Amino acid sequence: MSFKGRFAKALLAAVAALAVAGGAFAYFTATGSGRGSASVASPDELTIAAVTPTSGLLYPGGAGELDATISNPNTFSVRVNSLVLGSGGISVDSGHSGCDTSALHYTTQNNGGVGWTVPPKVGPTPGSLDVDLADAVGMDGDAANECQGATFAVSLVTGP
Repeated sequence: MSFKGRFAKALLAAVAALAVAGGAFAYFTATGSGRGSASVASPDELTIAAVTPTSGLLYPGGAGELDATISNPNTFSVRVNSLVLGSGGISVDSGHSGCDTSALHYTTQNNGGVGWTVPPKVGPTPGSLDVDLADAVGMDGDAANECQGATFAVSLVTGP
């Protein structure tokens, strides 16, 4: 092979190497920008319905159980981190109007820190989860005698 042929091959190899290096440089230094968008549907609200407890009843100086059913109208599971006292507070039935509900106290519930997962609806039937909240409602020891035998409604909402 002649010097001219070797020079041509070396020159061709050098040009090829520069082309590859230039392409790599262009690939790694390229810039660009763009925009995109997405939206998330707002889930339907859960409902919380009271269930009358049959155990863990409330008494002066003690704490009682609060039972409820959480219903989910969505087609996907919904996580509830906690149940907190809603704006309706605690009220007493009409037959015990002399009972001062300021003697009652609700303790925020979070299922031991793990919350709850309410299952999705199946067909037309909302998903539901029964919750038994032991010691969720407390009553002061000096609660009025007019509270004896009363039924209390506790307004609950989902919390953070």
